[in-house]
Amino acid sequence: MSGRVRRILAALVIAAFVVTLVSAQPGARAQGTKWYPWPVLSYYGSYDVSTKKASGMPATGLAGPKSEMWTPPTPKKPYTIGVSFPHLKDSYWLAVDYGIIDEAKQLGVGINLVAAAGYTEITQQINQVENLANQSVDGIIFAGISYSAQDSLVDRVSKKMPVIEVINDIRASKIAAKALVSFYDMGYQSGVFVAEDSKGRTQVTVAFLPGPAGSGWAPDTLEGFKAATEKLAPGRVKIVDVKYGDTGKNIQLALAEDILNTYPKLDYLVGNAVMAGAAPDAVA
Repeated sequence: MSGRVRRILAALVIAAFVVTLVSAQPGARAQGTKWYPWPVLSYYGSYDVSTKKASGMPATGLAGPKSEMWTPPTPKKPYTIGVSFPHLKDSYWLAVDYGIIDEAKQLGVGINLVAAAGYTEITQQINQVENLANQSVDGIIFAGISYSAQDSLVDRVSKKMPVIEVINDIRASKIAAKALVSFYDMGYQSGVFVAEDSKGRTQVTVAFLPGPAGSGWAPDTLEGFKAATEKLAPGRVKIVDVKYGDTGKNIQLALAEDILNTYPKLDYLVGNAVMAGAAPDAVA
């Protein structure tokens, strides 16, 4: 049973990615629209956590990536899937929420979804996941708050049911599978833009707001940005400040305002999507 549950969990999270990717586009995906087959880069093998060097990077013991086209399986019974998110405070996670619920309806799968109040509320999320595990759910889709501080939670829950990580990477050795996006690549592309945009200038200054410290994604964006600028504009792009914080709009706005007050001649303010949305208010 667990193998089929894992495939159903994976189908739900891939559908969520599809909705997240198109939600901001004109003519965005309508409810019930067929999204598959969908291209996926897959890694297979035994997950040895000791070979995992950083969040967002595959364990070196896994084979891949293998380019595949995925389609959802057909459930053999009416499964109920538990889902745990860090929060539902912004359009990104609301889109993921929509995608999972919509696909669950198409598959005839029940959903029990909970969300913590933000990236500072790790204890709340742990309690929510443990409560889900004690209910009649067949598996859990888990978007963890922390990359390394929830390993024992996954260890405990995985003894009862499969747990699949979605979007936010986690180190946990007992995770059944992961369905991730590359925040390193997102940061890298931001670095490419700054490198291209600053051509012809001797030096430019950048402040970076990655998101929550300790999460399985925010530090990756900064590393990707550094890699791009060091490769494409060595010595030209100077990061003058890095400020981590929860992705609540008010927190990101306050961080952006603090940055701009400290560095009034700053050339680029780079960071997470919530910060980008709040930044115009800080500039004004």
